[in-house]
Amino acid sequence: MPCEIQHTGIVNWHGSPPGLCLSAKFRPRLKTSLGVWPSVEYRNMTAIVSTYVPGMGFVVGADGLRTDAKTGAVVTDKAKKIFSIESDGVHLAYAWVGGVSLFSGSGQEFSFLEESATIGNSLAINKPESIEEYVHQFAAKMYDKLQTIRLPDGRLSNNRDALPHKEIAHVLLVGYYNGKPYRGGVSFSQKNLLLQPPFMDEIIESPDNFAVFSGSDTVLQKFQPMAAPETLQEAAELIRNYIQACVDNRSNYADCATIGGRVHVATVTPKRFAWVAPPV
Repeated sequence: MPCEIQHTGIVNWHGSPPGLCLSAKFRPRLKTSLGVWPSVEYRNMTAIVSTYVPGMGFVVGADGLRTDAKTGAVVTDKAKKIFSIESDGVHLAYAWVGGVSLFSGSGQEFSFLEESATIGNSLAINKPESIEEYVHQFAAKMYDKLQTIRLPDGRLSNNRDALPHKEIAHVLLVGYYNGKPYRGGVSFSQKNLLLQPPFMDEIIESPDNFAVFSGSDTVLQKFQPMAAPETLQEAAELIRNYIQACVDNRSNYADCATIGGRVHVATVTPKRFAWVAPPV
């Protein structure tokens, strides 16, 4: 007879452990030569950054720190946080912020990383007609998977401290679909321990900003004014320098405290995903 599920909690965390992270969105009012306000979605978490070079492709980068959600102890400083989905006409990179693994009282583990690889690649093979439909189906299938770890009464946990924040996890998606460049994402959340329907970010074609999906506003300010990169190599260097500055200032700035480890950077073009600096 299977064990009864007692509660759900977070195992591994990209960024600060629950209770320390700031999940509010904000827009620092700093003008750049890119012609838009640079954006930071999450502070005091992991570092995940992307930018698009018109006519060439995307560059996406991340730090390598993964921590234990309960203790804050370092699990690894060489975590791979950027992943690819590739099929005919589909070349995407994705990265998660938040609780990347959940566990139940029965020992059952739910991994956003594993599930997104299965769902993302399966959808790419079948290839929905549009990027909007692809993201919609990705969100729906992930939501269905999350429902399998609910308690009989529908809650994700019987322990309120297990999921202290409304948002559980959020995925960034950048790359090419049917030859066109897009950036989008999906967030998964709970309210009163009840799983909420997924929220899909606006899907932007040819995004024209240096987008810090998660990172340090303090460090971002020090990179102003920011010139728009003209090549993928320049974009990769800019992203790597920004994330490395976050890592180097881990003990100096509060919003760098949970950023660390090996910086890894990749490009996504209409033809392929490729590492510039691999995670290991």
